[in-house]
Amino acid sequence: MPRAAAAATYYAAREVSRRVLAPLAPPPLSLALLSASAASAAALVVRAPADVLATRAQVRRRGEEVATTTAEAAAVGFRRWPTLFAAELPYSLLRILGLAALDAASPAGGGVLDATARTVAVAVIAALLTTPLDVARTRVLLRTAPGAADAGTPALAATLAEVAAEGSLFSGAALRVAYTGVVVSAFIPLRTLFYVGLRDWIILDEVFQFDAIT
Repeated sequence: MPRAAAAATYYAAREVSRRVLAPLAPPPLSLALLSASAASAAALVVRAPADVLATRAQVRRRGEEVATTTAEAAAVGFRRWPTLFAAELPYSLLRILGLAALDAASPAGGGVLDATARTVAVAVIAALLTTPLDVARTRVLLRTAPGAADAGTPALAATLAEVAAEGSLFSGAALRVAYTGVVVSAFIPLRTLFYVGLRDWIILDEVFQFDAIT
């Protein structure tokens, strides 16, 4: 349920930000990057508490104890939102830039299957390159003491330095690439197609058009 709510928040925030920015006539790629940034920020507010609970539950299953109530998870998620945002945004931006570069080099053939293949190909690379950020993000979620972990980009940089010192920057890279780069990203074009169709059905102010850049 939190994932569905976060996805709905993402697309709603992206639509609003695009409409707000449209009068400024930014280049299409800049508009995509800016609206995705705003949408990711909004969606993370909804999803952060659930991410805290899920990450700490995984640790408990491995025999370590990091007890967290729902209220505590919400507090931790909101406090550490700046750090989580700094960790997660690069993946989304790399995916958008990668799709733009791929479209420029080899224009899309059209259709959901083509969009899915291109999205997965770009997402695999983006997921691999941002694995160190995901490792640092997990560390941030597991920390129980408030303070440094709540400090946004500086906290993320400090955690990355710790991970690098341990030689764990790409720990779990294969799993991240398989799940985030393949499984999750494979559904992005379908999810976008559903959203665009629903939006146009409700608003009825523009011709239906599939937008593969998310």
